[in-house]
Amino acid sequence: MRSSDWGAVLSDALDDAQLTLAVERVTTPVAGIDRRSVPVVRAQLLAWAVAVHAQHPDQFLRLALGADLEDGPSPPANLEEGLPEPPPAEDLDDDLNARIAVVLRRRPDVAFEAVAPPHGDGPALERSLDRSLSP
Repeated sequence: MRSSDWGAVLSDALDDAQLTLAVERVTTPVAGIDRRSVPVVRAQLLAWAVAVHAQHPDQFLRLALGADLEDGPSPPANLEEGLPEPPPAEDLDDDLNARIAVVLRRRPDVAFEAVAPPHGDGPALERSLDRSLSP
């Protein structure tokens, strides 16, 4: 539940340009495949947001994240013990995954494409978001 709460708060705090900048500056491609994925990017962004909030707990998250993007960004928080409670917010939807997917689709190091099964038999597995998201 906290992941959804943080996702909603983070999504509300960043406009499209800031989210794109955060993906570029805060996240790293998955080792070995050299591409970013929505779940990994989400985890990296949440860890970053938690670190920024911990450094500036009395500041609106929107302002703290914006300033951190200009200055830094800060290293992510260590979340081994789980996510802390997010800053207060009212009735926000967690659309962070969908917004991340739109940003990643526009990046050259990300491809949502058909992947052949291991033995080449049967239908290809679709990993495309083109059908569910509009740019």
